[in-house]
Amino acid sequence: MNIPQQHSKLRLIPDKHRIRTIVSIMGLLVLMSTATVACSTEEKTLVDSPVGAEVDPVKITMLSSGTSSTNAKVLRYLDLANGETDKQKLTLEISEGFAQSVVNNDAVDPQAPAGGEVTTLTSSLEAETITPENSDSKRSVSLSITDSSSDNLADNQDLDTTQGFRFGWFASDAGQISSVNLAAPSKATDAGRSIIEQYYMKLVPFTVVFPADPISVGGSWKVESRVANDSTMLQTTTYTVTDLVADTVHLDVSVEQRPVLGALSLPIDDQTRSLTVLSSTTTSQGKIVVDLHKPLPVSGDIGFTTRVVYGEESTQTRVVQDSTQAISFGSV
Repeated sequence: MNIPQQHSKLRLIPDKHRIRTIVSIMGLLVLMSTATVACSTEEKTLVDSPVGAEVDPVKITMLSSGTSSTNAKVLRYLDLANGETDKQKLTLEISEGFAQSVVNNDAVDPQAPAGGEVTTLTSSLEAETITPENSDSKRSVSLSITDSSSDNLADNQDLDTTQGFRFGWFASDAGQISSVNLAAPSKATDAGRSIIEQYYMKLVPFTVVFPADPISVGGSWKVESRVANDSTMLQTTTYTVTDLVADTVHLDVSVEQRPVLGALSLPIDDQTRSLTVLSSTTTSQGKIVVDLHKPLPVSGDIGFTTRVVYGEESTQTRVVQDSTQAISFGSV
């Protein structure tokens, strides 16, 4: 699969999707306390009070322990080991795209394509892990987001106001996130805030959650979750260990998404029609490298496109929806 690149100059996600994103975030549990947030105490930018949202627990299933039982080890984040507080510096690219078409049944290809047109947000990050206060979680990860830009040039003026945006989460040493929080710079525009929030919520399912059992090269496990900020989609991410040297883990990653609901109401021919999910497929490709002493992968890319076909058995009309996401980690 070709990982989607930042080549599109068109916004493929309409503004109403962005509005739904913010409403969805705000509709979750709101935590306005400034005493326990996953943000560093060293603030360089004046930010508003953080807004928090709980994250649904994931389900982890061990598929294979690998080829060597003697070299197998339990993988856990060590970003707090020996009092480590060094900041991880990296460049992050997050891409998304959406396309919808109405076609006849005989023109439908149910297989998801290998990528699609996307809009890409690029940011510089400093990530830091500290021991949280007044929290049951073992780790508090904080990202300071700077120099954000989009290949949708109309967004960049608003993104300029988001310098120093804070995004963080509480998590276990296995990587399970219990809640996230966001703190926008006081000077940020509403549009700038919504862009950062929309894209960075997509980072949540790509923070690796490790299994409880020892694993070696060749081992694999899957993580099942609701798509962050989208209660209508379920995601299964499968990780396979391709190399394991000391505290550095190389992983192949595959992703599958599917709708939670079996039907969708859409306006067609001036009528609201209830369409059934006829098929759902995902094409994906991904490779990442995780340094257990860092909160985020140090390198790698993950990209996938999910195609959902809706229709009525009694008619030949089909609605085809393609949604593409990609994320790229690059160390500075």
